[in-house]
Amino acid sequence: INSYGLDLIKRFEGFRGEAYLCPAGVWTIGYGHTSMAGPPPVRKGQKMSRAEATKVLKADVEDFAEGVRAALKRDLNDNQFSALVSFAFNVGLGAFRSSSVLKAVNRGDFE
Repeated sequence: INSYGLDLIKRFEGFRGEAYLCPAGVWTIGYGHTSMAGPPPVRKGQKMSRAEATKVLKADVEDFAEGVRAALKRDLNDNQFSALVSFAFNVGLGAFRSSSVLKAVNRGDFE
């Protein structure tokens, strides 16, 4: 994922420097980080700076980038790929793999 893609995720997720319960009841912090994504585990009262949240986001996004790469059947430019990683980060890799977006991209329908 390139810097534009990372910024896109940051914009959509928003930054929260203190852990909060998301609508699904999961402790979340930074730019949408949860314990299920990997370290650090998120707990009530936890705080995180923007710089630390950016490091955590970069680590979280790596798994999504690999998942997107594995699902693609055609080459994309960096911005297209990064947009798909942002989408997968938002909906989850399972939903991404079965999405109409991925099907359209794989058949070359970018509209």
